[in-house]
Amino acid sequence: PVPIIAEATLSGSVGFRSAGAIVQSGLFRMDWRWSRSSPSVPWCKVDFALGRKVTQLKVRALTEIPRDIAEETSDHFSWNIVLPKDCDIQCLSASGEFTTVHSFTLSAPEDRIDVWAVESGFRTNKSKSWRIVVKTVHGDHDTNDDRQSSGVYLGIEVELHEASIASDPLQRLH
Repeated sequence: PVPIIAEATLSGSVGFRSAGAIVQSGLFRMDWRWSRSSPSVPWCKVDFALGRKVTQLKVRALTEIPRDIAEETSDHFSWNIVLPKDCDIQCLSASGEFTTVHSFTLSAPEDRIDVWAVESGFRTNKSKSWRIVVKTVHGDHDTNDDRQSSGVYLGIEVELHEASIASDPLQRLH
C-alpha cells in the first residue's frame, strides 16, 4: 500500500477542531476539544473528490498538545489529554449509511509513545467518504471541561493508504 495522494476535506463531530480543513495527502491530524458528557462519540469524516479504496491505515495517539494548539491558549489555561482506545474505520455505503469495515484497539500509552500502529487486512469498496470513530478512550481522566481555564484534548494522527496499483491507469484497462 502507498499513502493516498489526493485532496480531501475534513469534518467531524462536536468539538472537532479542524472542520472544513483541506488536506493534500492521506496524512492528517484529527483532534477534538472533547467531553465524555457529549451526546455523540468523536468522529472525523474524510471526503475525497473521487472514490478511494482504503486498504491500510497507520494511526497513533497524540500524547502531547501540538504546538499550534498550545499557542492558542493563555498561560492560565490547561489541557487534560485523553488517549483513544477502541476505534472503527467506516466507509459510506451505496445506501448512504456508514458501515464499519474494520475495528481496532490502540495499546495503552505506556506501550506506544510515538509509535504508529498499522491496521490492514480489511476489504473495502471504493468510497468518497471515510469516517474514523473513537468509541472508547484509555484511563479514567478528569474531564471536567466546564471551567474556562481547562479543556480535554483528544488527538490522533492518521495516514490512509490505498493499493499501489490504484494509481496505474494501464492496470485499470485490463
